[in-house]
Amino acid sequence: MAIKFNELNGAAKKGAAYMKLENGTNVFRMVGGVLPRYLYWPRNGEGKTLPFECLGFDREKERFTNVEKDWVQELVMDDKGEPIKCGWAYAVQVINRKTGKLEILNLKKKMFESLLAFAKDIQKDPTDIENGFDVIVDRKSTGSQAYNVDYTINQVQMMKAGSVPLSAADRVLIAELKSIEEVIPRMTSDEQLTALNRFLDSAGPAEDEDEQSDTAKEAINDLDDIDA
Repeated sequence: MAIKFNELNGAAKKGAAYMKLENGTNVFRMVGGVLPRYLYWPRNGEGKTLPFECLGFDREKERFTNVEKDWVQELVMDDKGEPIKCGWAYAVQVINRKTGKLEILNLKKKMFESLLAFAKDIQKDPTDIENGFDVIVDRKSTGSQAYNVDYTINQVQMMKAGSVPLSAADRVLIAELKSIEEVIPRMTSDEQLTALNRFLDSAGPAEDEDEQSDTAKEAINDLDDIDA
């Protein structure tokens, strides 16, 4: 069911928090399904960025169908005058072992591909309540820029830890778990146009500006095959 524009939050519903992968070791447990999506990161006149979902990508079919009108492709151009590109931006809900809270994680493509291969090798589903496992990711800065980072699945430590059934506290956290599609609603074409025009004509979002900027830099460089 479509959501009225004035009720949209632009990403996660009000109150949801995002997990930011920090330098060093990050541990989390994936819960629920993974949301397939691609995002654009348009920049407005003030130099600020804001994510917009690529409506040409079908979440359920996990492929580009280009059935729905995508206004970002029509209205936002790159430095060469070409429509800006969208980048891989799958997301999942996780239990952040550092905070002990249910949060949303924007996955990194190469990291996720490594996790898929690892799960296939050991024949386990990391989201399984009883027989799943905590994901351990090592993040390391590789340069002076915000997007110069490397994410590595720590397979050795994950093999040592083995399966980790969800604890009683974990189960309380996910007792009323909403689907990731509900937590991150998809805009309609009309809603995208309204939100895009408002963003391009404004100074952009004030909340989480620094974090969004760093995320945008990583995402934009992913498009150029720079390891982020």
